[in-house]
Amino acid sequence: MSKHVLIVRHAQALDALLGQEDHDRPLSTHGAYEAKMLATYMQNHHIAPDHILCSTATRTRATAAILEQEAALSLDLRQNLQSLYLADAAQLQQHLSVLDNNVQCLMVIAHNPGVSEWAYCLASPREKETLPYVLHTAGLLHFFSSSSSWHEVAYHQCRLLHLFDPSLC
Repeated sequence: MSKHVLIVRHAQALDALLGQEDHDRPLSTHGAYEAKMLATYMQNHHIAPDHILCSTATRTRATAAILEQEAALSLDLRQNLQSLYLADAAQLQQHLSVLDNNVQCLMVIAHNPGVSEWAYCLASPREKETLPYVLHTAGLLHFFSSSSSWHEVAYHQCRLLHLFDPSLC
């Protein structure tokens, strides 16, 4: 069985208020709109994860909640992890090695620069040319790996199937 990795950057957040922690920033009105656009794209392209790993930041959890509601994803699919908050590419990759192999399609909702770096690491050399330098808020990169287990999903071997950038809509 093959594996699919859906890399999502959280939707646009409000700037931090004086004294507010970055972790606690909510989505902006535009960010909620972006997340709904992503949900529509996922439905139109029949993209449905069977497991979601999500940073514990307010903006990532809000993005996930909109995707769950608008794209009719089960709330039971999501696991919120503090370790995804501002994780780098290597930290994001580590989460693959411990996944149950019954999971076929994983969505990771996290932050830049980590998600953009991780996407570049996963992409095969010819796919790198089509990747955005920085994944836009509420952006999605859908990668395919012919690997049968998550610990075999390797750097530079994944094929890009879908790229969604709400700023281009």
